Amino acid sequence: MVHDRTPMTLVERIVYVKTWSKTFRRLIEHLPDWVTPNRVTVFRAMLTLPIFWTLSTGRFWTALAVFGIATALDAIDGAIAHIKNMSTPSGAFLDPLADKLILCGALIAVWAALPARILIVAGGTLLFAAAITLLRIYRMVRARRLSGPALAQTVAAKPAGKVKTIFDVLAAMLIITGLALGSPAVVNAGGAMIVIGSFLAGIVYFSQAGRKVTRVSE
Repeated sequence: MVHDRTPMTLVERIVYVKTWSKTFRRLIEHLPDWVTPNRVTVFRAMLTLPIFWTLSTGRFWTALAVFGIATALDAIDGAIAHIKNMSTPSGAFLDPLADKLILCGALIAVWAALPARILIVAGGTLLFAAAITLLRIYRMVRARRLSGPALAQTVAAKPAGKVKTIFDVLAAMLIITGLALGSPAVVNAGGAMIVIGSFLAGIVYFSQAGRKVTRVSE
């Protein structure tokens, strides 16, 4: 027997708490109608430019502040979509794309300042982001006949990707902080965070795949 209700993942629990917090919900509900999830996402993606510029010019604390704003906006656009029922396939595609633009822009900007061992994991993150983006575009092209929730589910970030994004964002913030402080230890902690995130994302991915195989067999 197949059960439709499955336990929420850690990421889903975070989204649930964030969305249903009464104070936060009221704030979102009182936002003007022109503040849509996609507009917030596009604005967030545009913050890649000031993040890249400030990092390239050594203004690490300013870059960290802008990066933090972009991270906060990532929570806001998702909450608007959930609370105001404004989820769209384009939003499901743009949201993870904005995450990768900001992250990759930040890593490229500080590339020359990173030690060799961090360059390896940072390079892996850039390649992973490019591959996942191309895969998502491919899925969108293949699913062009779909619409609504079905299309959104096809192009949206998967749980494993969300887990990796969370750790990659934390890693980028640690790396920027380490560069601002001139602390190799903090920079190395950021590199370790990328590795941990990749490992956990792999566990989530294979767990989800195993669950799908079990459902098919049932």
